[in-house]
Amino acid sequence: MLAMIGMPRSGTTWVAKAIDSHPDTYYLHEPDSVKRMNIPQIISAEQVDEYLPYVNDYLKQIETVDSLKVVGRLPYYPKRYLNNLQLNFNRLSALTYKSLSQFFNSLAKSSPILIKPKKHHVTFWKSIESMGRVSVLSRANPSMKMLLLVRHPCAVINSELRGEAQNKFASKTPVYENWGLFENLLASDTAKQQQLTLEAIKQMRPAQRLAWKWRIFYEQLLTQAEQDNCILMQYEYLCVKPMQGFEELLQFFGLSFDQQVKDYLIASTSSHSDSYYSTSKDPLKAMQGWKSKLPEQDIADISEICQQHLNNEYWQS
Repeated sequence: MLAMIGMPRSGTTWVAKAIDSHPDTYYLHEPDSVKRMNIPQIISAEQVDEYLPYVNDYLKQIETVDSLKVVGRLPYYPKRYLNNLQLNFNRLSALTYKSLSQFFNSLAKSSPILIKPKKHHVTFWKSIESMGRVSVLSRANPSMKMLLLVRHPCAVINSELRGEAQNKFASKTPVYENWGLFENLLASDTAKQQQLTLEAIKQMRPAQRLAWKWRIFYEQLLTQAEQDNCILMQYEYLCVKPMQGFEELLQFFGLSFDQQVKDYLIASTSSHSDSYYSTSKDPLKAMQGWKSKLPEQDIADISEICQQHLNNEYWQS
């Protein structure tokens, strides 16, 4: 089993579809956003043993999470475990469910009729919910290789603010006013060390609140990055050197650098769309766009809070 854990708006979908394009993988798109884990969003090393049995059971059942959102993420790529007839059946089924779900909301939550792999496949799942749970995930299944994907905080926050302004998110509560989330984050070592309080967070500007959210989750990921079954990669590194970066990632995952993955990388980086959820992006535009879009005050606020983590080759302004 393989996994990718990353913050929302960190390029996770682009990277996930690259792994999905490999002929040996079976992709689950954010299953823990559908069947949510009934455990805290932040789990410290001292709490791992408490939640280990639950996460063990969850991972054993993860392939049963098969709603349209999780298994219907198109396009579908040729797989060694499916013949052409089976692949085309799956494509038609997913397209039919997606089309009908626009008129029948119940279908959006249902499971499309798909021919699933029975053997000779590698399950790969992506999460934007479990950044603070890597400590228990890595212990629950030590053989599960995990990519921890990170992106410059200004890029992440610019995208979050842009999404809120364009009403791209399902929640009516802006992410920077999600007090329940911030209250959960106060359980982190970072928040305790910095003596953060919910009252103090409420007094901050939106970009400052989101900067603390980024820093807390980033430091949670950093604490696990040295685990043998984890690798931390910057989205910007994959943008600048996609062929080198993905070859390195696939080697870590134990997968070949298949031609289908190379073709996906060429296709997805040779054109650019400003559509909010598009995976076709000019890499340099995608990684640098925040510099011309984010207000100077926001950049200053974010940099002040996250500065200690920005001194590297790909995140230096």
